[in-house]
Amino acid sequence: MWFDEALLAPADLSAVSWILAANDVTPLSAPLLSRVAIVRVPPPGPEMLDVLLENLLGIIAEELGVPVDALPPLAPAARVRLRQAFAERPDLRRIKRAVEGALSVKPSVLDDGGKSAGVIKLRM
Repeated sequence: MWFDEALLAPADLSAVSWILAANDVTPLSAPLLSRVAIVRVPPPGPEMLDVLLENLLGIIAEELGVPVDALPPLAPAARVRLRQAFAERPDLRRIKRAVEGALSVKPSVLDDGGKSAGVIKLRM
């Protein structure tokens, strides 16, 4: 049993499974590594780009507070460049920034004296 300070009660953690994620296990200590099973997951391949792009567009739309179909379409040339960049280095954060740049969508709060506080305007 372990005392949970949030619940202010004992908690049985015997059925809890822990999942740890790391980009690199080199800096992790030997005692920690001896207590976990390491499962290496390769980065997504180029065949996954279309699915990843659709998911990234959903995330971007959610962050902007608009439906996905309100986003401008990605130009074919932008899709080609994104595919090349992803093949070179499948870094999802980098690809998300590139998609945002390709869409040229930036949220900004309207400045109209507070009449529409919290409204997001899309500049395209």
